[in-house]
Amino acid sequence: MVKLFFETLTPLHISNGNELAFGLEYTIRNDVFRKFNFERISATLGKERAFNFSEEISVKKITEIIDNHFDKYNEGDYFYKIKLHPKFYELVNNPNARGQKFVQEFINSNGRFYIPGSSVKGSLLTILNLDYLGIANNDDARIEDKFVIRDSEYLNPENFIVYSTEDRPPSNNLMCLKPKNSFEIDILKMGTLNKDILINRLKSYSETQINLAKNNLLPYKGRGGKIKGADLFEEGLESLLKYELKSDEYLINIGFGGGSWFKVFEKTVPKFESKIKGKKSVQEPAHTSFSVFLNKQTNHIGWCKIKID
Repeated sequence: MVKLFFETLTPLHISNGNELAFGLEYTIRNDVFRKFNFERISATLGKERAFNFSEEISVKKITEIIDNHFDKYNEGDYFYKIKLHPKFYELVNNPNARGQKFVQEFINSNGRFYIPGSSVKGSLLTILNLDYLGIANNDDARIEDKFVIRDSEYLNPENFIVYSTEDRPPSNNLMCLKPKNSFEIDILKMGTLNKDILINRLKSYSETQINLAKNNLLPYKGRGGKIKGADLFEEGLESLLKYELKSDEYLINIGFGGGSWFKVFEKTVPKFESKIKGKKSVQEPAHTSFSVFLNKQTNHIGWCKIKID
């Protein structure tokens, strides 16, 4: 068995595909994000006869009813409670903010957060430039080559925060595991994975992609003191190179939003169709990422240090 030890360097988001709506699926009280257990909430509202079904009920009316009965709810009426980054708190409390109150939820099981082994496996496949680590889909397939990776243990909700992203409009609200949090992932069966090859790839992969990205950012940076998305992207890249890693620790990006530069094999320049009017058929190098601003520094989402035992 191989153990992978991770520590988050920047906020980490692994989406379960859900976007939670303010007032319907979550509320904020006492500066705390609370996700409703709507089955329990509905039972409470039913006992209170909160709804008059002889009247037409709008979404706005439903959210008002839910909010007005807040003092009737107890701890069991919420799946979980987590903290808020100040910028997100400002957005939620801004009555003029539109389209900015949805929150992309972190993967969880009935409110218990974890890191899925599949997300880590995906990062390893990219770094190794492989399509699979387990049984090959051909006549040479052998059961001995089975690859088995576990999910992490459950993570403490107190270590999560809802952040609002900084570097591209519209702002996205992401539920993230905070920096400086640790978790372990066990590989129970190695399949075709070679530990020494993985370590050698980890030594060079992230630095290669960082430098490649920086070189390709130059045409998109601001001029005359104007800050553009490319400048913020570069700032986030440069901050990664400042982390002091031990000889057996390596940089790795996992999960959602770290930037397509780190979802392709080294020396590959990912390109996408231009979003600039009149240039729709032009392919441009990727230069965006989801980032948050922490400690006066742009931080790309999803960066960890990894140690292999």
